[in-house]
Amino acid sequence: MFKNHLDNQKGITLVEVLAVLLLLSIILTLSFSIFINVVEQNARSTSHVNVRQEANLVISQIRNKHHTEESEEYALCLEDVQPSQQFEFDSFSIDGTPFENCQNKNPHEDLLVSFTLLDEFDNDFTIDTTIEAKKEIIEKSKVSISLPSFQRDFYTYLKEENVFVYGAGIDIGGGNNVKSHGGEGQIVIDNSNKKDLEFTRGGQTVSVPKIYIDKTGNTIRYKGGSGMGESGITELISIKGDLEIKYGNPKIISKEIFIDGSIIFDGSAKIESQEKTYIKGNVVINNGNPTLSSKEVYIDGSVTFDGSGRINADKVYISGDVNFNKWDTYINAKEIYVEGNVYSATNNDAHKNIPHGEFISSDLPKHPKIQIPKLRGENWYSNNGYERKDTLEDNVKIFTNDFTFRKLQGEDQDYDLNNVTIVSKGDIDLSNMGGISLSGILFAPNGKVIFKGESFKGMVIAKDGFDTSRGGTDITFRNIQHYFSSSKDVPFK
Repeated sequence: MFKNHLDNQKGITLVEVLAVLLLLSIILTLSFSIFINVVEQNARSTSHVNVRQEANLVISQIRNKHHTEESEEYALCLEDVQPSQQFEFDSFSIDGTPFENCQNKNPHEDLLVSFTLLDEFDNDFTIDTTIEAKKEIIEKSKVSISLPSFQRDFYTYLKEENVFVYGAGIDIGGGNNVKSHGGEGQIVIDNSNKKDLEFTRGGQTVSVPKIYIDKTGNTIRYKGGSGMGESGITELISIKGDLEIKYGNPKIISKEIFIDGSIIFDGSAKIESQEKTYIKGNVVINNGNPTLSSKEVYIDGSVTFDGSGRINADKVYISGDVNFNKWDTYINAKEIYVEGNVYSATNNDAHKNIPHGEFISSDLPKHPKIQIPKLRGENWYSNNGYERKDTLEDNVKIFTNDFTFRKLQGEDQDYDLNNVTIVSKGDIDLSNMGGISLSGILFAPNGKVIFKGESFKGMVIAKDGFDTSRGGTDITFRNIQHYFSSSKDVPFK
Protein backbone atom coordinates (compact mmCIF):
# COMPACT_ATOMS: atom_id res chain seq x y z
CA MET A 1 0.00 0.00 0.00
CA PHE A 2 2.82 2.37 0.92
CA LYS A 3 4.52 1.57 -2.39
CA ASN A 4 1.36 2.45 -4.31
CA HIS A 5 1.18 5.75 -2.43
CA LEU A 6 4.71 6.59 -3.45
CA ASP A 7 4.00 5.63 -7.04
CA ASN A 8 1.09 8.11 -7.12
CA GLN A 9 3.22 11.15 -5.96
CA LYS A 10 4.11 13.64 -8.73
CA GLY A 11 7.27 15.81 -8.60
CA ILE A 12 8.15 19.05 -10.39
CA THR A 13 9.12 18.48 -13.97
CA LEU A 14 12.19 19.95 -15.62
CA VAL A 15 10.01 22.08 -17.87
CA GLU A 16 8.29 23.61 -14.84
CA VAL A 17 11.65 24.38 -13.22
CA LEU A 18 12.91 26.06 -16.39
CA ALA A 19 9.69 28.08 -16.67
CA VAL A 20 10.03 29.35 -13.11
CA LEU A 21 13.66 30.27 -13.69
CA LEU A 22 12.72 32.08 -16.88
CA LEU A 23 10.02 34.10 -15.08
CA LEU A 24 12.39 34.96 -12.24
CA SER A 25 15.05 36.12 -14.69
CA ILE A 26 12.51 38.34 -16.50
CA ILE A 27 11.31 39.86 -13.21
CA LEU A 28 14.88 40.47 -12.01
CA THR A 29 15.85 42.01 -15.34
CA LEU A 30 12.86 44.38 -15.30
CA SER A 31 13.43 45.29 -11.65
CA PHE A 32 17.09 45.98 -12.27
CA SER A 33 16.25 48.10 -15.33
CA ILE A 34 13.74 50.15 -13.33
CA PHE A 35 16.25 50.58 -10.51
CA ILE A 36 18.95 51.75 -12.93
CA ASN A 37 16.52 54.20 -14.57
CA VAL A 38 15.50 55.62 -11.19
CA VAL A 39 19.13 56.06 -10.16
CA GLU A 40 20.00 57.73 -13.47
CA GLN A 41 16.94 59.97 -13.27
CA ASN A 42 17.85 61.07 -9.73
CA ALA A 43 21.41 61.71 -10.84
CA ARG A 44 20.21 63.84 -13.75
CA SER A 45 17.72 65.75 -11.61
CA THR A 46 20.45 66.77 -9.14
CA SER A 47 23.24 67.21 -11.66
CA HIS A 48 22.38 70.87 -12.36
CA VAL A 49 22.67 71.57 -8.64
CA ASN A 50 25.92 69.62 -8.39
CA VAL A 51 27.56 71.54 -11.24
CA ARG A 52 26.52 74.84 -9.59
CA GLN A 53 28.02 73.73 -6.26
CA GLU A 54 31.21 72.56 -7.95
CA ALA A 55 31.53 75.95 -9.67
CA ASN A 56 31.13 77.64 -6.29
CA LEU A 57 33.90 75.41 -4.93
CA VAL A 58 36.23 76.47 -7.77
CA ILE A 59 35.51 80.16 -7.05
CA SER A 60 36.16 79.53 -3.36
CA GLN A 61 39.55 77.96 -4.16
CA ILE A 62 40.57 80.92 -6.34
CA ARG A 63 39.39 83.42 -3.73
CA ASN A 64 41.23 81.69 -0.90
CA LYS A 65 44.47 81.66 -2.89
CA HIS A 66 44.04 85.30 -3.96
CA HIS A 67 43.38 86.47 -0.39
CA THR A 68 46.01 84.40 1.44
CA GLU A 69 49.06 85.30 -0.65
CA GLU A 70 51.58 87.44 1.25
CA SER A 71 53.78 88.40 -1.70
CA GLU A 72 53.15 91.22 -4.16
CA GLU A 73 52.81 88.70 -7.00
CA TYR A 74 51.98 85.01 -7.14
CA ALA A 75 51.38 82.31 -9.74
CA LEU A 76 47.77 81.17 -10.18
CA CYS A 77 47.80 77.85 -12.03
CA LEU A 78 45.01 75.82 -13.59
CA GLU A 79 46.09 72.70 -11.71
CA ASP A 80 45.36 74.53 -8.42
CA VAL A 81 41.65 74.81 -9.21
CA GLN A 82 40.83 71.60 -11.04
CA PRO A 83 37.23 70.38 -10.46
CA SER A 84 36.24 66.84 -9.47
CA GLN A 85 36.60 64.05 -12.04
CA GLN A 86 32.98 64.17 -13.28
CA PHE A 87 33.35 67.86 -14.22
CA GLU A 88 35.42 69.72 -16.81
CA PHE A 89 35.92 73.32 -17.95
CA ASP A 90 34.32 74.23 -21.26
CA SER A 91 35.93 77.67 -21.17
CA PHE A 92 38.00 79.56 -18.60
CA SER A 93 39.44 83.07 -18.59
CA ILE A 94 40.94 85.37 -15.95
CA ASP A 95 41.11 89.11 -16.52
CA GLY A 96 39.95 88.48 -20.09
CA THR A 97 42.86 86.13 -20.90
CA PRO A 98 42.29 82.39 -21.52
CA PHE A 99 43.38 80.44 -18.45
CA GLU A 100 45.34 77.46 -19.72
CA ASN A 101 48.46 77.03 -17.56
CA CYS A 102 49.61 79.69 -15.08
CA GLN A 103 49.18 83.46 -14.76
CA ASN A 104 51.01 85.86 -12.47
CA LYS A 105 48.59 87.89 -10.32
CA ASN A 106 48.75 90.73 -7.80
CA PRO A 107 46.63 89.91 -4.71
CA HIS A 108 46.01 93.64 -4.18
CA GLU A 109 44.12 93.94 -7.48
CA ASP A 110 40.64 92.72 -8.42
CA LEU A 111 40.45 89.42 -10.28
CA LEU A 112 37.94 89.04 -13.13
CA VAL A 113 37.00 85.34 -13.33
CA SER A 114 34.80 83.78 -16.02
CA PHE A 115 34.32 80.09 -16.74
CA THR A 116 31.78 77.48 -17.82
CA LEU A 117 31.73 74.10 -16.11
CA LEU A 118 30.30 70.93 -17.69
CA ASP A 119 29.26 67.69 -16.01
CA GLU A 120 28.88 64.14 -17.35
CA PHE A 121 25.29 64.88 -18.46
CA ASP A 122 26.43 67.96 -20.44
CA ASN A 123 24.72 70.29 -17.98
CA ASP A 124 26.64 73.55 -17.73
CA PHE A 125 26.90 76.44 -15.33
CA THR A 126 28.64 79.75 -16.08
CA ILE A 127 30.21 82.07 -13.51
CA ASP A 128 31.25 85.60 -14.41
CA THR A 129 32.32 87.41 -11.25
CA THR A 130 34.90 89.70 -9.68
CA ILE A 131 37.03 88.56 -6.76
CA GLU A 132 37.89 91.69 -4.82
CA ALA A 133 41.45 92.63 -4.00
CA LYS A 134 42.92 91.43 -0.73
CA LYS A 135 43.29 94.89 0.79
CA GLU A 136 39.69 95.80 -0.04
CA ILE A 137 38.36 92.63 1.58
CA ILE A 138 40.18 93.58 4.80
CA GLU A 139 38.63 97.02 4.70
CA LYS A 140 35.18 95.55 4.10
CA SER A 141 35.38 92.66 6.58
CA LYS A 142 32.50 94.28 8.39
CA VAL A 143 29.38 95.21 6.44
CA SER A 144 28.51 98.83 7.17
CA ILE A 145 25.06 100.39 7.22
CA SER A 146 23.78 103.85 7.92
CA LEU A 147 22.49 104.04 11.49
CA PRO A 148 20.12 106.86 12.46
CA SER A 149 20.68 108.90 15.60
CA PHE A 150 17.92 108.95 18.19
CA GLN A 151 19.39 111.47 20.65
CA ARG A 152 16.62 114.07 20.21
CA ASP A 153 13.56 115.27 22.03
CA PHE A 154 10.43 113.26 21.31
CA TYR A 155 8.72 115.84 19.10
CA THR A 156 11.86 116.31 16.93
CA TYR A 157 12.30 112.57 16.72
CA LEU A 158 8.70 112.02 15.59
CA LYS A 159 8.98 114.81 13.02
CA GLU A 160 12.40 113.96 11.54
CA GLU A 161 11.99 110.19 11.56
CA ASN A 162 8.38 110.31 10.33
CA VAL A 163 7.13 108.01 13.09
CA PHE A 164 3.64 106.72 12.49
CA VAL A 165 2.98 104.18 15.27
CA TYR A 166 4.98 104.05 18.50
CA GLY A 167 4.12 101.55 21.23
CA ALA A 168 4.35 97.97 22.48
CA GLY A 169 2.22 96.32 19.80
CA ILE A 170 0.10 96.58 16.69
CA ASP A 171 -2.87 94.39 15.71
CA ILE A 172 -3.80 94.76 12.04
CA GLY A 173 -7.09 93.43 10.72
CA GLY A 174 -7.45 91.25 7.66
CA GLY A 175 -7.67 93.30 4.47
CA ASN A 176 -6.38 96.45 6.20
CA ASN A 177 -3.99 98.73 4.33
CA VAL A 178 -1.35 100.44 6.47
CA LYS A 179 0.50 102.90 4.26
CA SER A 180 2.69 105.96 4.29
CA HIS A 181 1.91 109.44 3.04
CA GLY A 182 4.33 110.87 0.50
CA GLY A 183 6.66 107.88 0.69
CA GLU A 184 7.49 108.46 4.37
CA GLY A 185 6.66 106.90 7.72
CA GLN A 186 7.93 104.28 10.11
CA ILE A 187 6.46 101.92 12.70
CA VAL A 188 8.28 101.46 16.01
CA ILE A 189 7.24 98.59 18.32
CA ASP A 190 9.05 98.26 21.66
CA ASN A 191 8.86 95.62 24.38
CA SER A 192 7.69 97.73 27.30
CA ASN A 193 4.88 95.21 27.94
CA LYS A 194 7.24 92.18 27.84
CA LYS A 195 4.75 90.22 25.69
CA ASP A 196 4.88 88.26 22.44
CA LEU A 197 3.68 89.94 19.26
CA GLU A 198 1.41 88.09 16.82
CA PHE A 199 0.25 88.80 13.28
CA THR A 200 -2.42 86.22 12.50
CA ARG A 201 -4.80 87.85 10.02
CA GLY A 202 -4.34 87.53 6.29
CA GLY A 203 -4.74 90.01 3.48
CA GLN A 204 -3.30 93.09 5.18
CA THR A 205 -0.73 95.32 3.50
CA VAL A 206 1.88 97.23 5.52
CA SER A 207 3.48 99.69 3.09
CA VAL A 208 5.75 101.94 5.14
CA PRO A 209 9.46 102.59 4.51
CA LYS A 210 10.84 101.51 7.91
CA ILE A 211 9.65 99.04 10.54
CA TYR A 212 11.39 98.48 13.88
CA ILE A 213 10.14 95.66 16.13
CA ASP A 214 11.97 95.04 19.41
CA LYS A 215 10.64 92.05 21.33
CA THR A 216 13.95 90.96 22.83
CA GLY A 217 13.31 88.00 25.13
CA ASN A 218 9.94 87.32 23.48
CA THR A 219 8.66 85.92 20.18
CA ILE A 220 7.18 87.53 17.06
CA ARG A 221 4.76 85.23 15.19
CA TYR A 222 3.48 85.57 11.63
CA LYS A 223 0.74 83.10 10.66
CA GLY A 224 -1.71 82.48 7.85
CA GLY A 225 -1.59 85.17 5.18
CA SER A 226 -0.16 87.86 7.47
CA GLY A 227 2.82 89.88 6.44
CA MET A 228 4.97 92.94 6.83
CA GLY A 229 6.48 95.23 4.21
CA GLU A 230 6.00 95.75 0.49
CA SER A 231 8.47 95.53 -2.35
CA GLY A 232 9.50 98.92 -3.73
CA ILE A 233 8.23 100.78 -0.64
CA THR A 234 9.69 99.21 2.50
CA GLU A 235 13.41 99.98 2.83
CA LEU A 236 14.20 98.43 6.21
CA ILE A 237 12.67 95.87 8.56
CA SER A 238 14.64 95.34 11.76
CA ILE A 239 13.39 92.71 14.22
CA LYS A 240 14.78 91.87 17.66
CA GLY A 241 13.48 88.67 19.24
CA ASP A 242 12.85 85.12 18.09
CA LEU A 243 10.74 84.84 14.95
CA GLU A 244 8.18 82.21 13.96
CA ILE A 245 6.83 82.59 10.45
CA LYS A 246 4.64 79.66 9.48
CA TYR A 247 1.22 78.15 8.74
CA GLY A 248 -0.10 79.26 5.37
CA ASN A 249 1.83 81.89 3.42
CA PRO A 250 3.02 84.66 5.76
CA LYS A 251 5.71 86.94 4.34
CA ILE A 252 8.25 89.58 5.33
CA ILE A 253 9.38 91.80 2.44
CA SER A 254 11.82 94.73 2.40
CA LYS A 255 14.88 96.12 0.65
CA GLU A 256 16.94 95.14 3.72
CA ILE A 257 15.95 92.80 6.56
CA PHE A 258 17.78 92.41 9.87
CA ILE A 259 16.70 89.81 12.44
CA ASP A 260 18.43 89.61 15.82
CA GLY A 261 17.08 86.25 16.98
CA SER A 262 16.45 82.67 15.90
CA ILE A 263 13.94 81.79 13.16
CA ILE A 264 11.58 78.89 12.62
CA PHE A 265 9.58 78.91 9.42
CA ASP A 266 7.54 76.47 7.36
CA GLY A 267 4.52 76.21 5.08
CA SER A 268 4.77 78.68 2.20
CA ALA A 269 6.40 81.35 4.37
CA LYS A 270 8.67 83.88 2.67
CA ILE A 271 11.42 86.18 3.85
CA GLU A 272 12.35 88.29 0.84
CA SER A 273 14.70 91.26 0.50
CA GLN A 274 16.00 92.95 -2.61
CA GLU A 275 19.47 93.69 -1.23
CA LYS A 276 20.45 92.05 2.06
CA THR A 277 19.08 89.77 4.77
CA TYR A 278 21.13 89.48 7.95
CA ILE A 279 20.12 87.01 10.67
CA LYS A 280 21.91 86.82 14.00
CA GLY A 281 20.61 83.49 15.26
CA ASN A 282 19.86 79.93 14.22
CA VAL A 283 17.51 79.18 11.32
CA VAL A 284 15.27 76.08 11.17
CA ILE A 285 13.39 75.46 7.91
CA ASN A 286 10.59 72.97 8.51
CA ASN A 287 7.87 71.32 6.39
CA GLY A 288 6.29 72.83 3.34
CA ASN A 289 8.20 75.01 0.92
CA PRO A 290 9.42 78.10 2.82
CA THR A 291 11.95 80.31 1.04
CA LEU A 292 14.54 82.84 2.12
CA SER A 293 15.44 85.02 -0.86
CA SER A 294 17.83 87.95 -1.15
CA LYS A 295 20.75 89.28 -3.14
CA GLU A 296 22.98 88.59 -0.14
CA VAL A 297 22.15 86.39 2.88
CA TYR A 298 24.16 86.48 6.11
CA ILE A 299 23.30 83.96 8.85
CA ASP A 300 25.35 84.31 12.02
CA GLY A 301 24.31 80.92 13.36
CA SER A 302 23.49 77.41 12.20
CA VAL A 303 20.97 76.39 9.53
CA THR A 304 18.86 73.21 9.69
CA PHE A 305 16.75 71.99 6.76
CA ASP A 306 14.03 69.68 8.10
CA GLY A 307 11.69 70.22 5.13
CA SER A 308 11.71 71.16 1.45
CA GLY A 309 12.86 74.74 1.97
CA ARG A 310 15.21 76.87 -0.10
CA ILE A 311 17.68 79.69 0.34
CA ASN A 312 17.96 81.66 -2.90
CA ALA A 313 20.65 84.36 -3.24
CA ASP A 314 23.69 85.51 -5.17
CA LYS A 315 25.87 85.18 -2.06
CA VAL A 316 25.27 83.23 1.14
CA TYR A 317 27.44 83.50 4.26
CA ILE A 318 26.81 81.13 7.21
CA SER A 319 28.95 81.22 10.36
CA GLY A 320 27.72 77.95 11.92
CA ASP A 321 26.90 74.44 10.77
CA VAL A 322 24.48 73.49 7.99
CA ASN A 323 22.33 70.36 8.46
CA PHE A 324 20.46 68.87 5.51
CA ASN A 325 17.91 66.35 6.78
CA LYS A 326 15.94 66.10 3.52
CA TRP A 327 17.04 65.29 -0.03
CA ASP A 328 15.17 68.09 -1.82
CA THR A 329 16.60 71.02 0.16
CA TYR A 330 19.09 73.38 -1.41
CA ILE A 331 21.06 76.57 -1.03
CA ASN A 332 20.77 78.08 -4.50
CA ALA A 333 23.54 80.68 -4.74
CA LYS A 334 26.38 81.69 -7.04
CA GLU A 335 28.70 81.92 -4.05
CA ILE A 336 28.39 80.07 -0.72
CA TYR A 337 30.65 80.41 2.32
CA VAL A 338 30.08 78.15 5.34
CA GLU A 339 32.45 78.62 8.27
CA GLY A 340 31.13 75.59 10.18
CA ASN A 341 30.56 72.01 9.09
CA VAL A 342 28.07 70.66 6.55
CA TYR A 343 26.09 67.53 7.45
CA SER A 344 23.73 65.61 5.19
CA ALA A 345 21.37 62.79 6.17
CA THR A 346 21.07 61.90 2.47
CA ASN A 347 23.51 61.08 -0.31
CA ASN A 348 22.80 64.28 -2.22
CA ASP A 349 26.14 65.42 -3.65
CA ALA A 350 24.88 69.02 -3.76
CA HIS A 351 24.93 69.00 0.05
CA LYS A 352 28.41 67.53 0.30
CA ASN A 353 30.06 69.94 -2.14
CA ILE A 354 29.22 73.19 -0.33
CA PRO A 355 32.54 75.01 0.14
CA HIS A 356 33.92 76.41 3.37
CA GLY A 357 34.68 80.11 3.73
CA GLU A 358 34.92 83.04 6.10
CA PHE A 359 31.78 84.64 7.53
CA ILE A 360 31.40 88.42 7.15
CA SER A 361 29.87 90.07 10.22
CA SER A 362 27.64 93.13 10.23
CA ASP A 363 26.35 95.77 12.61
CA LEU A 364 22.64 95.57 13.36
CA PRO A 365 20.51 98.70 13.08
CA LYS A 366 19.99 100.62 16.30
CA HIS A 367 16.42 100.75 17.54
CA PRO A 368 14.91 103.88 19.07
CA LYS A 369 15.38 104.01 22.84
CA ILE A 370 13.34 107.14 23.49
CA GLN A 371 10.75 106.70 26.23
CA ILE A 372 7.20 107.83 25.56
CA PRO A 373 7.04 111.22 27.33
CA LYS A 374 4.74 111.99 30.24
CA LEU A 375 1.59 114.04 30.10
CA ARG A 376 1.67 117.75 30.84
CA GLY A 377 -0.01 119.22 33.89
CA GLU A 378 -3.81 119.34 33.78
CA ASN A 379 -3.86 123.16 33.76
CA TRP A 380 -1.88 123.17 30.53
CA TYR A 381 -4.65 121.24 28.74
CA SER A 382 -7.44 123.50 29.98
CA ASN A 383 -5.40 126.58 29.05
CA ASN A 384 -4.82 125.26 25.52
CA GLY A 385 -8.40 124.46 24.53
CA TYR A 386 -8.67 120.78 25.52
CA GLU A 387 -12.12 119.55 26.58
CA ARG A 388 -13.42 116.60 28.59
CA LYS A 389 -16.11 114.98 26.41
CA ASP A 390 -16.93 111.68 24.67
CA THR A 391 -18.21 113.05 21.34
CA LEU A 392 -16.12 114.16 18.38
CA GLU A 393 -16.16 116.96 15.83
CA ASP A 394 -13.67 118.63 13.49
CA ASN A 395 -10.68 120.36 15.15
CA VAL A 396 -11.65 119.15 18.64
CA LYS A 397 -8.97 118.61 21.31
CA ILE A 398 -9.84 116.20 24.12
CA PHE A 399 -8.06 115.42 27.40
CA THR A 400 -9.60 112.75 29.65
CA ASN A 401 -8.90 109.83 31.97
CA ASP A 402 -10.22 107.19 29.52
CA PHE A 403 -11.84 107.97 26.20
CA THR A 404 -14.64 105.88 24.66
CA PHE A 405 -16.30 107.33 21.59
CA ARG A 406 -20.05 107.78 21.90
CA LYS A 407 -22.01 108.24 18.69
CA LEU A 408 -24.93 110.61 19.12
CA GLN A 409 -28.45 109.29 18.51
CA GLY A 410 -29.56 109.98 14.95
CA GLU A 411 -26.01 110.79 13.89
CA ASP A 412 -25.00 109.92 10.30
CA GLN A 413 -23.26 106.58 9.96
CA ASP A 414 -20.61 107.65 7.42
CA TYR A 415 -18.70 110.92 7.63
CA ASP A 416 -15.24 112.42 8.12
CA LEU A 417 -13.72 113.85 11.29
CA ASN A 418 -10.65 116.01 10.66
CA ASN A 419 -7.81 117.38 12.79
CA VAL A 420 -8.84 115.57 16.00
CA THR A 421 -6.47 115.34 18.99
CA ILE A 422 -7.28 112.86 21.76
CA VAL A 423 -5.08 112.63 24.86
CA SER A 424 -5.93 110.02 27.48
CA LYS A 425 -4.46 109.02 30.83
CA GLY A 426 -5.68 105.49 30.08
CA ASP A 427 -7.06 103.93 26.88
CA ILE A 428 -8.56 105.49 23.76
CA ASP A 429 -11.44 103.33 22.53
CA LEU A 430 -12.67 104.16 19.03
CA SER A 431 -14.13 100.73 18.32
CA ASN A 432 -17.61 102.16 17.69
CA MET A 433 -16.64 104.30 14.68
CA GLY A 434 -18.46 102.22 12.04
CA GLY A 435 -18.17 104.01 8.70
CA ILE A 436 -16.52 107.14 10.14
CA SER A 437 -13.11 108.29 8.88
CA LEU A 438 -10.82 110.08 11.34
CA SER A 439 -7.64 112.14 10.99
CA GLY A 440 -5.52 113.41 13.85
CA ILE A 441 -3.27 112.49 16.80
CA LEU A 442 -4.09 109.74 19.30
CA PHE A 443 -1.89 109.88 22.42
CA ALA A 444 -2.22 107.30 25.23
CA PRO A 445 1.14 107.17 27.08
CA ASN A 446 -0.19 104.74 29.70
CA GLY A 447 -2.73 102.72 27.72
CA LYS A 448 -3.91 101.36 24.39
CA VAL A 449 -5.54 102.81 21.28
CA ILE A 450 -8.34 100.88 19.57
CA PHE A 451 -9.62 102.05 16.20
CA LYS A 452 -12.35 100.26 14.25
CA GLY A 453 -13.68 102.57 11.61
CA GLU A 454 -13.58 103.29 7.88
CA SER A 455 -10.12 104.90 7.84
CA PHE A 456 -7.57 106.67 10.01
CA LYS A 457 -4.96 109.19 8.93
CA GLY A 458 -2.42 110.61 11.36
CA MET A 459 -0.25 109.28 14.20
CA VAL A 460 -0.68 106.90 17.16
CA ILE A 461 1.48 106.95 20.31
CA ALA A 462 0.34 104.32 22.83
CA LYS A 463 2.32 102.44 25.47
CA ASP A 464 0.25 99.25 25.13
CA GLY A 465 -0.05 99.40 21.34
CA PHE A 466 -2.45 100.08 18.49
CA ASP A 467 -5.42 97.77 17.77
CA THR A 468 -6.91 98.16 14.31
CA SER A 469 -8.19 94.60 14.01
CA ARG A 470 -11.41 95.38 12.13
CA GLY A 471 -11.02 94.27 8.52
CA GLY A 472 -11.13 96.63 5.57
CA THR A 473 -9.73 99.73 7.34
CA ASP A 474 -7.22 102.06 5.66
CA ILE A 475 -4.50 103.41 7.97
CA THR A 476 -2.32 106.22 6.56
CA PHE A 477 0.67 107.99 8.12
CA ARG A 478 0.73 111.77 8.50
CA ASN A 479 3.66 113.62 10.07
CA ILE A 480 3.17 115.27 13.48
CA GLN A 481 4.09 118.69 12.06
CA HIS A 482 0.86 118.57 10.06
CA TYR A 483 -0.94 118.99 13.40
CA PHE A 484 1.62 120.78 15.60
CA SER A 485 4.15 123.29 14.28
CA SER A 486 6.49 123.23 17.30
CA SER A 487 7.28 121.27 20.46
CA LYS A 488 5.57 123.84 22.70
CA ASP A 489 2.19 122.98 21.16
CA VAL A 490 2.33 119.18 21.59
CA PRO A 491 0.29 117.55 24.41
CA PHE A 492 3.29 115.92 26.08
CA LYS A 493 6.43 117.08 27.88
